[in-house]
Amino acid sequence: MLFAAHLAKNTERPYDVTWEGLRYRRSERDGTRGVISFSKLGVVALLYDPKSKEGPLELKKAYKLDAQLKGMPPQFATHIKRESLLDAMDVDVGGKLEPVVTATFWSERDGSLKGPKPWEKILEDGAHLIAPELKSTEQAADEIAARYGLSSAQADCAKRLFGGKEPSNAKVILPEPDLRTLGIFVTPVVRELLDGAGIQLG
Repeated sequence: MLFAAHLAKNTERPYDVTWEGLRYRRSERDGTRGVISFSKLGVVALLYDPKSKEGPLELKKAYKLDAQLKGMPPQFATHIKRESLLDAMDVDVGGKLEPVVTATFWSERDGSLKGPKPWEKILEDGAHLIAPELKSTEQAADEIAARYGLSSAQADCAKRLFGGKEPSNAKVILPEPDLRTLGIFVTPVVRELLDGAGIQLG
């Protein structure tokens, strides 16, 4: 919702956040990108940072995708294949497109996040892209508002609408007064972003 507010006043900015049902995608101009999938299994994320030492351009040996997926529970590995998540991770490697992941993580039964390496390394190798989204509603709203130059009133609006909500409560109604506070001008792209995130205009 805060990104939609930013996008509404900065329409020239690349469309770098998308929701496709229960799939969340982020990308940056430098080529860093990721896809995060939510399902009844939990969450699984695949991330790529071209500056990571885990990528094919930096490795001294041949890049192996399996090394990034090491330790992943079989149900998430199956989910990645079934949902074709690796299709979003194609990178030009020596003139050939192939899936490249420099960081990954998944959720455990208790809701904690785990990956094949220490969390600090997962952040360094790609998860920094979605670091604000992994924080509490209060922290995330403030950080995203600061990143996109939004006001404290806009951040407070997001905190009120999302604070305390469980992830399973996907639908959020955005009333007209809040739409005005956020300064959202509803274009087709903004509407698609809001719809994809389960935010309905009230």
